[in-house]
Amino acid sequence: YIFRIAPSSSMVGSVVTDWLIELGVQDVILIVENTDYGQPAAADEQARLEAAGVTVEKLDVELGTEDFVPILSRIQARPEAPDAIRIVVTGETSFNLTQQMAELGIAPTEDTICVTNQIAFQSEQYWATVPDGNYCAFNRVGIIPTLFNDIATEVNAKYEEEFGDIIASFAMEAYDSVWLLADAMERAGTYEDADAIVLALEESDIELSQGRYYFTYTSLNPDMPEGTPAYMWHQWPDPIVTVMQYFEEGQSSLEAAVVYPEVYQTHGTNYIMPGTTP
Repeated sequence: YIFRIAPSSSMVGSVVTDWLIELGVQDVILIVENTDYGQPAAADEQARLEAAGVTVEKLDVELGTEDFVPILSRIQARPEAPDAIRIVVTGETSFNLTQQMAELGIAPTEDTICVTNQIAFQSEQYWATVPDGNYCAFNRVGIIPTLFNDIATEVNAKYEEEFGDIIASFAMEAYDSVWLLADAMERAGTYEDADAIVLALEESDIELSQGRYYFTYTSLNPDMPEGTPAYMWHQWPDPIVTVMQYFEEGQSSLEAAVVYPEVYQTHGTNYIMPGTTP
């Protein structure tokens, strides 16, 4: 009875780690929130990086922390700067951490890549809280602005009118979830028969704000190939996950560069060195 259109943490983390590996980083610091999201997500990213020969140091923090100077001082005290700092911390705590890291000149720099939390996509809130965060990269879960269809454009306009910022992917997911369920109920011809609605959901094929929705592994196609993660059951297989990067202070995330994967690149580069323009 469970269907999911959001990507798993490992699906998101693999895009970030693949990007860092492709850039050739050798030394990465993971700053990780001590939660049931942060720890497993970071463990997966650490395993992927280490499997590629990257040295990883993991530093744990608590959500709600306001002063990160003690932990950032440990990074400053290292003999050599890390190649990248990956922040696996959610919400406003990630903003505080990113700003203090930038303020201290730790990252982003010519030596150290900054990868902050995906909430950085909400640019008005980001720049209000992280004024020194230019050139930070962030993962974006969900369709990117250059691929917005008519539905996404309309929903984004309504969201901006109501909340004063660009729509977050989780809002698009919520919007699409309601329509997926409504579509399934209409095709099933019932609002009460759970099994009929589940079957209709398994047969979904509909274009909504984040793309075309369908489910590969269902009761209609139960044989999952060996090695396929169990979470792929009733999982939408095509959520878009990208790495984006700001390159102008105060820049709208609608104009930020998509740097990875290459198929979605918007500015012809997989990384923008601080101080340069693509």
